[in-house]
Amino acid sequence: MTLEITRPETEARIQRYLQSGETRSSRKRSTRCRNPPRQRVRMRPMPLISSSFSSPFGGCLPMRKLTLSSAAENGKPAMKPSEALTTYRDELRLLVSRYGLLRPRVFGSVLSGTDTDESDLDLLVDATETTTLFTLAGVEHEAQQLLGVPVTVLTAGFLSPKFRDRVLQQAQPL
Repeated sequence: MTLEITRPETEARIQRYLQSGETRSSRKRSTRCRNPPRQRVRMRPMPLISSSFSSPFGGCLPMRKLTLSSAAENGKPAMKPSEALTTYRDELRLLVSRYGLLRPRVFGSVLSGTDTDESDLDLLVDATETTTLFTLAGVEHEAQQLLGVPVTVLTAGFLSPKFRDRVLQQAQPL
C-alpha cells in the first residue's frame, strides 16, 4: 500500500493510526462532530381547543381526542353528555351518516349512567372502505360543536383488546 502524503502532520497522524491497530468503527466519536447525537424531545400536553377552532383539519390536530375548553364558549349551557345525547340524538345520527360511518353505538359512562359534567360521550362506529382518520376527527369535531360536550369517536380496531369484547357486547345503538 502506497500513500502519497503532502503534509508532515498528516503523515504523522496516519502513522499513529496504523501503529495503534484500531479500526474506524472502533474509534469513539469526537465531541466536535458536525452532527451531534439526537436528543429526546419531551412532548408537552396539547392545549385545549376553543370554539374559535374553525376547521376540523386546521393546525395541529390530535388524532385521538379533541376537547372543548368549555361548553359555555360554544354557546351552550354546561350539561352532562347523556343530557346532550338525549337532546341532539337525531342530529347526531344524521351527522354520523353524512360522514359515511355505519352502526353508530354509545358505550362508556353515558351508557352506564355514571357520566358527569366532565365526562365525554364515547361513540363506536363501523368504518367503511373510504373511512380515514380525518373522517373520524371530522365527526368528533362536529359532534363536539353540536353537543357542547367532549366526544370520542372510535372503531373496534382502536379499542384495547383487554376490554374490546365487553365494549362490543354492551354498546347500544345511537
